Amino acid sequence: PINNEFHLALVVNGKIVEVYQNGELKQSMKLFGNPTLNQGDLHINPESKPNLGGKVSQFQFFPQADRL
Repeated sequence: PINNEFHLALVVNGKIVEVYQNGELKQSMKLFGNPTLNQGDLHINPESKPNLGGKVSQFQFFPQADRL
């Protein structure tokens, strides 16, 4: 959504990736390989072209989901 705050969540469950926007499942895709964690830096909207002009706040990463 342009010019609106929103919550975005990516959930990786085995070889399935789910994309949620504001708590609603928007898309689900099957990965071609096994997901792995990168040991390098994470860059979110780096100062390069195109500059999206927005900001990221309250970024969190969880290596696994909590079980209820």
